[in-house]
Amino acid sequence: MKNTTLFLAGLFSLLIILSVGKSYSTVWTINVQNFSFTPDIIPNVNIGDTIRWVWVSGNHTTTSSSFPEGAATWDAPISIEFPFFDYIPAVVGTYNYVCSPHASMGMDGSFTVLSAQGITHNESLAGIMVAPNPFDEEIAVRFASGSGSEIRQLTITDLEGKIIYNSEPGLMESDKSTTVKLTGLSRGSYILMVADRTNRVYSKKILKK
Repeated sequence: MKNTTLFLAGLFSLLIILSVGKSYSTVWTINVQNFSFTPDIIPNVNIGDTIRWVWVSGNHTTTSSSFPEGAATWDAPISIEFPFFDYIPAVVGTYNYVCSPHASMGMDGSFTVLSAQGITHNESLAGIMVAPNPFDEEIAVRFASGSGSEIRQLTITDLEGKIIYNSEPGLMESDKSTTVKLTGLSRGSYILMVADRTNRVYSKKILKK
């Protein structure tokens, strides 16, 4: 339950962007390995960009240590069980973070948010296809033809970040498509997120009839 809550901390920020419409912004990837974050400094992030920590080796966390007033904090594991974490900044300023178990070894990093950026959407960037959308009681999810990607994990939430469906990590790593049954849902919008085997995350807004 605690780990699910930590995952949703990053997911909720993503929902803020997606809930106003389909969107795409810059993703800044930070590799987590060998008691270091790489890169450990990112100086030119825009509001609406995604900071993504990606596990390479070891057992670590990304934990906010100082941040601009009004910004959301975060504390998330980065490990083989939890191979990525996303954070979308909404406040201008410098954010500092550490790996809690290894902070004394100098495992820390920072990123600086400069300004807001106009966000556009390119449907082809999403990489996944869902049908039907709007849906009734089930929805099929697959990667676009020729993408070569395979589904590793699939999560569906409401617009407040509550998990509606979450597959077990690693159980879908050989699948290019899957069908999810979603019975008893209220009419409205939901967010579908898919992680592939390289830990890239794709997202789409879906609509229940």
